[in-house]
Amino acid sequence: MKNNVRLFSLILAAILFFSYCSNNSVNPPVTLHPVIENLSDSVFFIGDQIIIYGYQFGASQDSSFVDFGGVKATNYVSWTESAITLIVPTTAVTGKLSVTVNSIVSNKVDYTIKPPAPGKPRIDNINPSSVFTGDKVTISGINFGVSNVGFISIAGLRVADSAISSWTTALISFKVPTGYQSGLLTVSSGTLTSNGMLLTIAQLSSDPIISDISPASGKVADQITITGKNLDKKDPANYVTFNTSKAASTDYLIWDATHIIMKVPVGTTTGLVKVTVGSKTSNGINFTLVVDNTGSPVIDSISPNQLNLGDEIKIYGKKFGTTQGTNFVKIQGNSVSTVTLWSDNLIKVNSPVNLSIGTNQVRVSVNSVESNSKDIYISQPLIPMVEIQPGKFTMGSNSGDAKNQPPHEVTISKGFYMSPTEITQAQWKSVMSMSSNPSKYLGDNRPVEQVEWFRALDFCNKLSIFEKKKPVYIITKNGSGDITSVTIDKTGDGYRLPTEAEWEYACRAGTTGDFGGTGKIGDMGWSNVDAVGETSPVAGKAKNAWGLYDMHGNVQEWCWDGEDDMLYDSNPKTDPVVFPDFNAGFMIEVRGGSFADLPARCSSFIRNSLPPVKFNYNTGFRIVRTK
Repeated sequence: MKNNVRLFSLILAAILFFSYCSNNSVNPPVTLHPVIENLSDSVFFIGDQIIIYGYQFGASQDSSFVDFGGVKATNYVSWTESAITLIVPTTAVTGKLSVTVNSIVSNKVDYTIKPPAPGKPRIDNINPSSVFTGDKVTISGINFGVSNVGFISIAGLRVADSAISSWTTALISFKVPTGYQSGLLTVSSGTLTSNGMLLTIAQLSSDPIISDISPASGKVADQITITGKNLDKKDPANYVTFNTSKAASTDYLIWDATHIIMKVPVGTTTGLVKVTVGSKTSNGINFTLVVDNTGSPVIDSISPNQLNLGDEIKIYGKKFGTTQGTNFVKIQGNSVSTVTLWSDNLIKVNSPVNLSIGTNQVRVSVNSVESNSKDIYISQPLIPMVEIQPGKFTMGSNSGDAKNQPPHEVTISKGFYMSPTEITQAQWKSVMSMSSNPSKYLGDNRPVEQVEWFRALDFCNKLSIFEKKKPVYIITKNGSGDITSVTIDKTGDGYRLPTEAEWEYACRAGTTGDFGGTGKIGDMGWSNVDAVGETSPVAGKAKNAWGLYDMHGNVQEWCWDGEDDMLYDSNPKTDPVVFPDFNAGFMIEVRGGSFADLPARCSSFIRNSLPPVKFNYNTGFRIVRTK
């Protein structure tokens, strides 16, 4: 079966390749789905190291991840195009496993979590996990017992007792003896053996490796020394991360090939410290942040102090606490729901989209004690946005076309912002140019139409740049200025088109019928029943529960997804998206119907598709931005 799947994939890739070669005007690579072929073992214990075999996983992990029945793995040993080695998360339960690459979910395979035997040892962490011969390794976990009935093995070879410096039921330290190769490290206690974790023993390597952090705990601004090998030198391309926070260049005091002396940076949270040298990142060693919990929280500064609605705010200060817990940020007396980072000295939040334009006060509440206040100034955004919270819904319907069947559960895991109306002609001109208006039915408050899909992407990028955000789309143009290819910058925080799933989720706004809001097309949108043969000014009908107008009718709206029905089956999905393949004749999905359509064609679930170069007088778009 595995060989048949791979043969089919190769044949499909060949067909796509020749189709690609025949297209002289559009030439980006074809995006294919990740495929799981098998697991190194489908029955395992919590904490076991397993390998997922397959293809199209990507050369490196980046934002990709493995999902164990709804639980994301966090401890990865290695990630390659055809194999992922990782540790089974402690909260995983028996279920189905999948791999998500560039937001595309693979097939799902069954696995079973075995209940642990009473007293069975379990390794939770090896620190460091990449070493040289003679380096000290610390193993943490549970049920290690006592040393006189236990032993350590590396790749099946027992470690001599003389190499072990300490042994407790939860912590073992030893020095790596000579003659050992990289492999699974296990701990045995009596007749029971633990899960295995990979210990990489380097003989000759140019990769950075950390062997020690001294002290291994401290406060922000304390001085620490990181000891290791191949750490290179202080350079803009080299940096240290504390858990997820990247140290600033001013935090480094001394940096050479074996030592980094630095200050603990602002934003530090307890977790792994890693050194990145060029494109290579070291192993991680745990660092514990020490927090002073006495006294009131204090805000020192806020960056930026002038911003648009929905922008990220960084709050610098002290005594915020190591985790958010029941603590919160208040702006103008209202608690902020979207907190992306909480540490003792740095908090990151997204400003709510319902704030008043002008000056707003920010405070931090810790254990019911409020900080001092700092002011931020909210500017009027060029295009207002409404906030859409994450959630689940049933996508599709058994009514209408086969293209929108069967209905299936979809999870939108990340909240986003969406323009409350279709982009108007006035908004189009303010971004593109005052003399640029491709519309047939003119009017500043009417939706812009006759816009090709490529030009809608260009609009998103130009608006992102205008608001000093990083564009999402990487657009390639030819000598005539025509767009020839588009790829995604996953680090972009700017504007983009919605995915089909995001569009339908926003359109339904918690409803399950054919139309959102009141459930009546006459209340919610302009169809051919009442639209007098042309577009109408936006927001002329009722808004749905999330404050969105004209999701039904007026103009049909471009989405990001390419035409592909493979996502429409009965299986639950998370953040589904079909990346356009840019082969000759590829199509793009449009949603919502228009003033020229029958009411039934304007429903929440009806799907249509157009060539990306098509510019119909009944086709426009609205924009979104990820929170």
